[in-house]
Amino acid sequence: MRIAILTDTSLWGGLETHAAALAQTLDRAGHRLTIYCLDARSLPLFRKAVPQSIDVAQLKKPASDGFVAWLRALRDVHVDAVLLEKGTLNTGSFALDCALRFKFRRYVTYQQLEPPKLPPKSSRRYLGGLLPGVGLWWYRWRWSGWLRSLATRATICVSDSARDMLAADYGFSMRKLVTIRHGIDLDQFRPDPAVRARARAAWGVPDDAFVFGTVRRFVHEKGIDVLVEGFAALRKQTTRDVRLVLIGEGPEQGALQSLAERLGVADAVVFPGFTQTPWTAYPGLDVFVIPSRIEALGVVVVEAMASGCFVIASRVGGIPEMVSDASLGILVPAGDPPALTAAMQQVLLMPHDAMTAHLEHARQHVGQHFNLQVQCMRIAELMTR
Repeated sequence: MRIAILTDTSLWGGLETHAAALAQTLDRAGHRLTIYCLDARSLPLFRKAVPQSIDVAQLKKPASDGFVAWLRALRDVHVDAVLLEKGTLNTGSFALDCALRFKFRRYVTYQQLEPPKLPPKSSRRYLGGLLPGVGLWWYRWRWSGWLRSLATRATICVSDSARDMLAADYGFSMRKLVTIRHGIDLDQFRPDPAVRARARAAWGVPDDAFVFGTVRRFVHEKGIDVLVEGFAALRKQTTRDVRLVLIGEGPEQGALQSLAERLGVADAVVFPGFTQTPWTAYPGLDVFVIPSRIEALGVVVVEAMASGCFVIASRVGGIPEMVSDASLGILVPAGDPPALTAAMQQVLLMPHDAMTAHLEHARQHVGQHFNLQVQCMRIAELMTR
């Protein structure tokens, strides 16, 4: 079957990693894959990430966002099924949804993030407060989200949390909502002493240092500032050589570097930059921290587990669906540096044998519940039936 994956992104993160992994898995299963980029800036990133057997092309956005305009833009796309990777509920447009469903029928969306939280309904009052308004803005907000459920054959959600928010806040039909969590390749994400040594050498980190770190976009939602604050407090509480490695890029990098300097820990915080091969970074970390303020799932959690990292994460979104009990990691409230510091101190004091047993159990859990081949084939079955 000919399958197209559409993306509208300019940076590289969890959504793009998932799109590339899904394409490669379906390609190996015998399907013909094309990744269409609505933003030309992502073309070289995808071409570098996938084998030549997978086509990567640009789908140019029409000048006007209308149904007929999108049909014209799609006239040279000849596939049997289409999946739109959605970074937000509003990725693309209702006109694009309708054009895709009209032309291809087998049209499915993948909701990678939790939708915007619907605020409480409120309205202005008139005649000196005697007459309440109807709160049209609230209905428009909910209505625009609900429209995005109509044209698709199904909406795949990365977590039950995202699924439930779409149903409760935006009125999506539960009949068309399906949870299929991300999967990973355990042959790629695994503990490796040689990779660990190379990563630490590249970072200028001693082999005997205890390393906390993360692989994230540097944006407010990811809570990296909370991690820097928590690490600074930890460093005051221990005599061990602890380091913090922040892998990624984004608009908040300058502010994070300034924060580390202001808190007096700049000498122990490393910014190696963006990596398109995170499996070469995870083994260099002892503890992977995901301090997100919001997170639909956060596939980096299971990538880190499989790579031999202890996980500390915020109790938000779909993360508790992966760190489902204490044997898999530690959950802390989002935006709470003292709680994060306490969790980091707890792991720092963990006996070696207990740590080893924990890491082995976590990797086994990932293999049982987050197998890339299994999860991707569930998507293929949904698209092709």
